[in-house]
Amino acid sequence: MAWKEHLVGYSVALTTISLVALLMGVVAMRYAVIYMPADYLVRDGHDDGWWFDQHPVVRWTLLILKNFVGMVFLFIGGVMLLVPGPGVMLLLLGLWLVNLPGKRRMERWLVSFPAVHKQIDKLRAKHGQSPLKFPR
Repeated sequence: MAWKEHLVGYSVALTTISLVALLMGVVAMRYAVIYMPADYLVRDGHDDGWWFDQHPVVRWTLLILKNFVGMVFLFIGGVMLLVPGPGVMLLLLGLWLVNLPGKRRMERWLVSFPAVHKQIDKLRAKHGQSPLKFPR
């Protein structure tokens, strides 16, 4: 009988963690999509971020933290491709945060889907931002 109580406890904990991660992901995704520069997908340069000029300890700590959060969003987005939720949007947010070779090409591919592109532009327009620009 004790194993049932542990199973219920684990189920409640996992459900709570999943809901919190979903809410945090949706909020972060909305913020990132709304405030992403309109020319982000057509830029060819490396974007070092505001922490590039900071002390090396601060710079590396923030870089590691940013990549960790990006990997969490990639994982959650991958799971949400199989269950209901904004999986593609979280994948895009995760890709935006991590430093991986070929990430810009994958971001362009994800946003090239008409439904994704339409939702991003709709959300950006609602908050007074111009639509994302795409490379030709």
